[in-house]
Amino acid sequence: MAGPLTLAATLQLTRGDRAVADHGARRDLTASLAEGLREHVAEVAKRVPGASVVVQLDEPSLPAVLGGGIPTISGFGRLRSVSVGEAETLLREVVDAVGTPVVVHCCAPEVPSTLLHRAGAVAVALDVALLDQESLADLAVAVDAGFGVWPGVVPSSAPNTPPADRELAQRVVGLWRRLDQDPAQMAERTVITPVCGLAGADAAWARQAYALGSATARAFAEMVQG
Repeated sequence: MAGPLTLAATLQLTRGDRAVADHGARRDLTASLAEGLREHVAEVAKRVPGASVVVQLDEPSLPAVLGGGIPTISGFGRLRSVSVGEAETLLREVVDAVGTPVVVHCCAPEVPSTLLHRAGAVAVALDVALLDQESLADLAVAVDAGFGVWPGVVPSSAPNTPPADRELAQRVVGLWRRLDQDPAQMAERTVITPVCGLAGADAAWARQAYALGSATARAFAEMVQG
């Protein structure tokens, strides 16, 4: 499900601008999202007895919302940034409403990992290749506090030469070492994912990407256990 900030940055109000530009619209949209998602999760749990439901909130626009990078409808300006405190409050409202573990996916640069952790998410899914030093330091703080990481290493669209599973697993090992963590101890907090979803992939690569993700997870487990 799209998260509240990305949803607000995407939807347009009747008077023409984006919902994220209006404090009341942000609040109302978040409340509606939280209620709808709570009902949906309850329905999924009822239809699949015994299943452990995990909610993924997609927030690719969150860094731009926080940094004042969302363009106006005209395209000639940028909307005022939303404060970190308000963004955290809106995310927490949705997280608290669903009553199940929530992972936030953001495949943009400058992912605010500590904000997501404070908002109640259990993990962040991100593109490992986009982590700069500042984002890495922020992620390290969240990880030290118990945050999980779903490293995006599997290509989202078919590459000319698909990478080997052990190559991708080594990237995950490298990420944990950059975060000054023992990869073996972090295995339970690791879920291998595509770098940015598979919405743009064809059916053949989607199937192959899932298989590659599973193979990468096995290779990672073998590496850290050996």
